[in-house]
Amino acid sequence: MKIVSVIPYSKGIHKETLTYFSSKDIPVGSIVTVPVRKKLVTAFVTESKDLLKAKSDVKSSSFNLKKVDSIVGPSLFNQEFFYTVRDLKKYYATHSSLLFSSLIPTLFLKKYAQLTLPHIASEKSTSSIRQEKLLFQSPDEERLSYYKTYIRESFAKGESLFICLPNSNDIQTFLPIISKGIEQYVFVLHGALTDKKQIEVYNKLIDETHPVVIIATGSYLFVPRNDIGTIIVERESSSTYKTFTRPYIDMRIVAEIYSHYLNAKLIYADTYLRTETLWRHDQNEFSEVDQFNFRPPIQLKHPIIDVRKNIKDEPQKKSKKFSALNDEVLQLIHTALKENRKIFLFVLRKGLAGITVCNDCGTAVLCESCSVPMTLFNQKNKITHKGKKESIFICNKCRAVKRTNVICKECDSWNLVSLGIGIESVLKEVKNEFSDAKVFVIEGETVKTKTQGKKIISEFNSSTNGILVGTEMALSYINEKVDESVVVSFDSLFSIPGFRINERVLKLLTSLSSISKNSVRIQTKNPDESILTHIQERTMVDFFREELKLRKQFNYPPFSTLIKISFSGNTKDVEKAHDMFHTLFNSYPLELFRSVITKGKRLHAIHAILRIDRSTWALPSRGTKGELDTLLLEKLISLPPSYIVHIDPEDLL
Repeated sequence: MKIVSVIPYSKGIHKETLTYFSSKDIPVGSIVTVPVRKKLVTAFVTESKDLLKAKSDVKSSSFNLKKVDSIVGPSLFNQEFFYTVRDLKKYYATHSSLLFSSLIPTLFLKKYAQLTLPHIASEKSTSSIRQEKLLFQSPDEERLSYYKTYIRESFAKGESLFICLPNSNDIQTFLPIISKGIEQYVFVLHGALTDKKQIEVYNKLIDETHPVVIIATGSYLFVPRNDIGTIIVERESSSTYKTFTRPYIDMRIVAEIYSHYLNAKLIYADTYLRTETLWRHDQNEFSEVDQFNFRPPIQLKHPIIDVRKNIKDEPQKKSKKFSALNDEVLQLIHTALKENRKIFLFVLRKGLAGITVCNDCGTAVLCESCSVPMTLFNQKNKITHKGKKESIFICNKCRAVKRTNVICKECDSWNLVSLGIGIESVLKEVKNEFSDAKVFVIEGETVKTKTQGKKIISEFNSSTNGILVGTEMALSYINEKVDESVVVSFDSLFSIPGFRINERVLKLLTSLSSISKNSVRIQTKNPDESILTHIQERTMVDFFREELKLRKQFNYPPFSTLIKISFSGNTKDVEKAHDMFHTLFNSYPLELFRSVITKGKRLHAIHAILRIDRSTWALPSRGTKGELDTLLLEKLISLPPSYIVHIDPEDLL
C-alpha cells in the first residue's frame, strides 16, 4: 500500500497538496485522477511512499484517506518544469494548483490519450558555466534578420529554439519571415487554434528528430523537447504577458526561471525594452546581443499639431463649439480621401479621455512634479456647499494631487474647462464633415469577436480610400500599412492611470509607426511633453534616464517590488480588512486606499500596497541579488482566498 501526495489541477482548491492511498506504485510526476468534493479532479503526483513509513502520519491525521481513482499516465513535463513551479509558488505567494491551471493548457490533460508521450530526459546536470542572458533592443526587421541566421547556427549545433510571443497576432507577423526555407521545422501553438490542430502540431513536434523552432504563446513554454537551447521572449514590453486572473503570473518571469533550470540561453527582445529590463542590464544581470538601438520610434516629418494655435487665433473662441478634430487634421483627411489614400484616427475608448485646459489660451493643467496632464476626479465622500461632489486634480503617473481652484499658468485665466475626446465625438465629427466617405470602426463596443474585427479590416483594406477610427484594439487587426495615422488626442493618453504610462505611450507610437506608410501626426495641447521633445531631438537614451529617475524618486520598480492585496465586501467587512492589514503588515511600509465596485452588486473594496526592497523579494533562479522575505511570504500565504494577492501589478489602481 502506498500513500500518495498530489497537487490538483484546479483553481478552486487552495491547498498545496492532497493525500490519498493506492495499491499501486505510482511514479512521481504521473498524472492521476482523485476525488475532491464529490468530483474527480486531475492531479500530479509529487510523492509516493510506503504506508508503513507514513503510518504515524496517517494515524495522526484528522480525516480518512481516500483512494486514488485512476492512473491517467506518465508525466508530460520534465523535472525543470516542476522546479520552475516551485520557485513561482514562492515568488507569487500562491499554491501550485493555481500555477498548474495557469501554466498548462486544459487541452493537454483533457486530450491526454491523443497525445504522443514524450521521452523525458533525465534532469540536466548543473553546469558551472553561467547561463547566458541577453537583451536585444532593435527594430523588428533587424531582430528578424538576426533570428534567421541564429536559427541556422542553432540547428547546426543540434539545438531547438522556443520563440515566445504575447498573442496570436504577433505570431502571424513573425511566422512568414522566421519560417521561410525551414517550414517543415517550424511549429506554431496558441490558444486560437482548434483542439484538433493543437494536438496535431504537438504530436509532430514531439516526433520530429531534427531540431525545431517553436513559435508560441507562453502557455506552451513547457512543451517537452529535450533539445531546447534558446528561449527568446519577443515583444518583451507587452503587458499581455501578464495573466488577467489570479495568481497574476508574468510569462516573462516564467520563461526566465525555466530557462535557468534548462541552462538555456535567454533573450529578451523588443523595439524598446521595459525600463526595468534596461536597468537590469546596468546591474550586470544581462548582456546584450548587439549595441542597444535608441532610434526614435517615429520620424516626425511634419510639425506636431498644436491645438492651442487654433484657439489663440480665433477671436470668437469663447462661443466656438469644442471640436475633437483640429482644422489641420480635417484638411489632412480631406486630402487623403481626394488622393485615394487611407487614414487611421487613433482615439482612446470612452471614459478615459479626461484633460482640463484653459478655454482662453488652450494650455493644459499639468502636474508640477512630472509635467503630465492632470485628470479631474470626483471625491466620493466630500460634498460642496452646493450639494455636489467635490473634485480634485490627480496625476495618474505620480499620484500628485491639486485642488481645482487653480488658474492657468500661461495667461492667469480662471476659464478652465474639462474636455474629453472619446470615439463617439470623433465619429460624429467625421461623419458630419465627410458624409460621403467610407468610415470603419474598430473598438470594444462594436467589435465583439475576432471574426467581426477581421471582416471590418478586410473591408477597409479593399476600399479605394477610407477612414478607420479605432482604439488600441484596432492595432491588433491592422495587417496592411495605412497611408496616414493621427493620434487625435495625445494628451488624453496620460489620463490612463499608471506609473508605466510613459512606456505605454512610447509603445503606442512605435506600433502606429510600424503600420503607417508616410507619417504619424500628433494632435496635442501640450507640444512640450517630454516624450515628444525626446523624439524630436532624438534623445531617447535621456528619455529612459529620466524615467528611471522618476521611478527612483517615487520608489517604483525596479527600485522596489510592488505587492498589492485587495479585498471586497460590505462596509463592515472592509473595516475588518482595514484593521487586519494594519495588524499583519505593521512592520512593512503600508499604503491603503479604497474603491467602490459598481459591476453587479455594489461592493466596497480596500487595497493594501507594499513597496518591498527588491533584494528582499528575489529568486536566485532569476539572477537577482537577495532572497525572499520568508516572514512576509508566510503572511501572504496565510491570507484567506477572499484576499487577492498581486505581485508586480502593472499599475496600482
